[in-house]
Amino acid sequence: MSRGGMLRCLFALLCCLLPAAVLAFPSPAVRITTVDGLPSNVVHQIVEDRQGSLWFATGDGLARYDGSGFRVWRMEHGLADNEVRSIALDACDQLWIGTANGYLQRLSADRQQFARWAGPSAPAMAASPVLAIQPMVDGSVWFGTRDAGLFRLTRDRRLHQYLPATNGRGLPSARVEHLVADAQGAVWIGSAAGLARWQEGRFQSPTTLGASSAAVTALGLDAQ
Repeated sequence: MSRGGMLRCLFALLCCLLPAAVLAFPSPAVRITTVDGLPSNVVHQIVEDRQGSLWFATGDGLARYDGSGFRVWRMEHGLADNEVRSIALDACDQLWIGTANGYLQRLSADRQQFARWAGPSAPAMAASPVLAIQPMVDGSVWFGTRDAGLFRLTRDRRLHQYLPATNGRGLPSARVEHLVADAQGAVWIGSAAGLARWQEGRFQSPTTLGASSAAVTALGLDAQ
């Protein structure tokens, strides 16, 4: 029997022995565009809330997909800017929103009210786009910007700014695009100059972590 014939026989045998679910191919991906109701084909971030709805930070508004259709929020509905760069949900299912003109907003859990928590009126922010948001269990919110560094907003609305330090002990870069909090309460920071971690009141640099100083393009925690 030829090699090709042996392979065909082996494949046929596997088809008989393996369950159909194992051999099933995944369904093709579905592409969603403005034709389907998405306000913009530029999507910066996606999150899922407790009800299973998907939220999209887009170049022309905040969008929610509930399984049947889209609802869109823009400036006329309370957004500070139509270009939404980042979104994140907190423990109370409130949606935090970062805009391209440098505002940090929060949409209430009942999705009825926007509140502005930080923005260009704070000189330190200088209207820098908010690129990443990480709410914490203590009620504080960390957020990273394009060129104004990293900020921590406390529950009593005090704003703390963190920037690169000449001694190498500060933030690696003033551009912070990714933030993740782990189970121990540490904040992992993906910057334009590598990975850093904030823990116990200080930064750990890429060198300390044994990480590269290259720009971090994605950041996430696994199930462990």
